[in-house]
Amino acid sequence: MWTVAIWLACEGAQPASPDTVASTPEAAAAAPQWAHSGAAFQLTDVIPAKQVIADPAAFVGKTVRVEGRLTEVCQSKGCWAVMADDAGGSVRVMMKNHSFGIDTGSAGKTCQVEGTVLAKAVDPAAEAHYASEGAKAAPSAIGYEFIAFGAAVLN
Repeated sequence: MWTVAIWLACEGAQPASPDTVASTPEAAAAAPQWAHSGAAFQLTDVIPAKQVIADPAAFVGKTVRVEGRLTEVCQSKGCWAVMADDAGGSVRVMMKNHSFGIDTGSAGKTCQVEGTVLAKAVDPAAEAHYASEGAKAAPSAIGYEFIAFGAAVLN
């Protein structure tokens, strides 16, 4: 099973949303910078990845916006990533139709993705392909994938 990592805020401080626009040049320079790829986010509510990881079946077929920590990223084109929680769970994030990618150096960074959660049987050939692109997570018989329409990585 793939799981999504959650970014836990330090003492309640959270980075500005990728949707936030700074009101002054000084505020813009001081604000966290998000690198957005793919479609613009449509949802404003952000779900911590640990919620999706804890009960992925509850989110199957729903469009959600999730925030978590990336642990792996496709080293070829950035067309997939893995988000993981502190308990060892994770979810593979696939960029819809390989139509966009994120920076291949994004592992360890906070990321928001908007898309749909899918439940599917794990394809051994697909897992071998992911391994050839740097994947380390071990597959299970049934997995959950997050098909992202858009992604934003906090730099």
